[in-house]
Amino acid sequence: MRRHIIALVVAAAISFQPATAAAVDPPVHSPYVYRARVTQVVDGDTVDADVDLGFGIHFHTRFRLYGIDAWEKTGAERERGLAARAWLAERIADREILIESIRDRQGKYGRYLVILWADGENLNERSQRRARRKATMKASQNHRSRYAAELSSSGRVFIAEDVTLREGDVLQLASQLRPGSIDAVITDPPYCSGGTLPAERTKPPESKYCQGGSTLGRPTFSGDSRDQRSYAYWCTLWLSVCREACRESAYCLVFIDWRQLPTMTDALQAAGWTWRGIAPWDKGRGARAPHRGFFRHQCEYVVWATNGRVPRLQDRGPFDGCYRETVRKQDKFHITGKPTDLLRRLVTVAAPGELILDPFAGSATTGVAALLEGRQFLGFEASPEYFDIGQERLIAASEGVQITRRTSQ
Repeated sequence: MRRHIIALVVAAAISFQPATAAAVDPPVHSPYVYRARVTQVVDGDTVDADVDLGFGIHFHTRFRLYGIDAWEKTGAERERGLAARAWLAERIADREILIESIRDRQGKYGRYLVILWADGENLNERSQRRARRKATMKASQNHRSRYAAELSSSGRVFIAEDVTLREGDVLQLASQLRPGSIDAVITDPPYCSGGTLPAERTKPPESKYCQGGSTLGRPTFSGDSRDQRSYAYWCTLWLSVCREACRESAYCLVFIDWRQLPTMTDALQAAGWTWRGIAPWDKGRGARAPHRGFFRHQCEYVVWATNGRVPRLQDRGPFDGCYRETVRKQDKFHITGKPTDLLRRLVTVAAPGELILDPFAGSATTGVAALLEGRQFLGFEASPEYFDIGQERLIAASEGVQITRRTSQ
């Protein structure tokens, strides 16, 4: 028997052919990558597979996905466990995949640890982002207990795993947050912009920000008609209370347009944040221009700052200095909504499992992005209509689903 096992190992080593760069990134954990076909998906982190060792030799056994602790299929986790298994089965059913071996022996559960690759995609990484580890779930429970009681004194509140959305004004709610409890602030506040004269700025948002004044069924919102001095003072107030709730080195990312860019950079610094720079967001050449003599209103800006020193990150970054994402109608739930894909890139300034605050949640795009990328989310939204929209999107995102807007509404 011992000789037979040695022969299999030798045959596997001789027959091994490195996967091409076009099919899969070069493995970093192990030099052994094999073609395989999954015969059964046991659950979200365990599969049975038939592995091709070469020269007509096949090896059939049970494998565990490296770095994954999926939900169980029994007890309170049953629903999520079945969903995790179905998600994995959908991506590896009836197709040849690659199995990257992590160890040359079985682990404590009697299974070999592997990474699954399908069409060049690391399914272990996708599983981590979608299912989330149980350690993150424990942190989520702490998050819920921390803020559910503190923020439910009045108004509506939506609480689910990894997410809390609270209906109310930022200055009333943010003052209740505990110091050092927030890992990043990412928000798209009212710009109070839309013109160079006071009469133009005090128009309703649908007149300033929608072509032809049509919202396409999206609700309007309030708080967008402050003059320049009151806008600077108001921004300083809410940026101050948000910073007081943040830990040291927390990030603050704030969207703004060209008219209010100087004011926002001043307000950030007046609130005690350390201004670090500006990352343009290019909306594409489809952006409108007032007339042929103007440059297109093609860019908005992400002003970024930190609460003190910039952290030295080992697991992510450096982040892009500019972004190009077009606005799609089916993904735009708010009059001034930002693309979900753009926010998914920005929320990575926080580590997986960390808590992101959006004091102007709107249609909860920041929250959707946070959940899809494995972060926690706390949002405030003063508009009852957008609270309802945000809640619907967050319910779907908590199950890994991105809903689209019916543009006919």
